[in-house]
Amino acid sequence: MSFDLWVTGDTSGKLYAESYPSEWQDFLAENSSVLDTWVLEKFTSLVNEKKLPIESGTVLFLHLLGIDNTGHAQKPKSMY
Repeated sequence: MSFDLWVTGDTSGKLYAESYPSEWQDFLAENSSVLDTWVLEKFTSLVNEKKLPIESGTVLFLHLLGIDNTGHAQKPKSMY
């Protein structure tokens, strides 16, 4: 997956984007939590290694595609 749309033209050096391989996106998988686990582990690692400093005014966007897909697949009124 490419985040070129978000980082193209950034001259401030303040934008950072990273993603798991697009092959991991299986919209028919019964359990896509591996995607969200990767995002949260990567985020934690970047913060702990001070590669992603959190400062006042910082805006974070973590796309949790696994839970997003589950919501679409199970529908809002399902028992899951």
